Amino acid sequence: MKISFVLPVHNCAEFIHPAIDSCLKQSYDNVEVIVVDDFSTDSLPDYVAWAKKQGFASKVKFLRNEKNLGRSASRNIGNAAATGDIIAVLDADDLSMPKRAELTVARFKAASLPSIGLANNLLIHGGAYKTDAVGRDGGLAPTDVFNKEKALETLTAGIIHSTVAYSKELAMRYPYQEGEPARLGVDDFTLFMTMALDGVKFDYIPSALAAYRVNEFGITNTRNAEEVEKFKRGYVEGLLAVAA
Repeated sequence: MKISFVLPVHNCAEFIHPAIDSCLKQSYDNVEVIVVDDFSTDSLPDYVAWAKKQGFASKVKFLRNEKNLGRSASRNIGNAAATGDIIAVLDADDLSMPKRAELTVARFKAASLPSIGLANNLLIHGGAYKTDAVGRDGGLAPTDVFNKEKALETLTAGIIHSTVAYSKELAMRYPYQEGEPARLGVDDFTLFMTMALDGVKFDYIPSALAAYRVNEFGITNTRNAEEVEKFKRGYVEGLLAVAA
């Protein structure tokens, strides 16, 4: 099985090289990295130009949007360009742990057994470390096995997005939603809840699969909390009404 790391990036030049490097330095060799530059205006285009001149990693594909499309559209573009059987999510300021691909592929291979047959209807997530802008260890992030009922009640999936992996087939069935979900930074939540209520299976790897960078200027810490909760509640209520 081949695993494709998909990294959408917008104005995150200082973090992209370590992120790419963490995907290439895996204990599992059959990987590729798809970087989708969402029309960055910082030094990221210069980095990409330099990387290409260096012949940087034949396993890395650089794409650039001709205008700023938002993170959901960039994820969808990267997912569509991926050639792997499995897509691994990674935000451009986060890091993948060295055994992430190996552990993820092993879980998908187990789910592919004829007696199980869940690989194309499976989302895997796992544990994560917290880190800050300068790489200081912040300990383990609070993660656990996804619980649909709890998520519906608390409006929190409890999943670190940069630990998530799903099949290419599943990615094509469930694209990330653009517009309000992307603007509010809840496109991961809407994806998880849509999948869960459609019967997609969730599996949890208790090992730390990524280092999640806690950024005080990131969307999670700058968005309007009341607006986010109102949107999430309305979205979940809409899903439940359709399912009824």
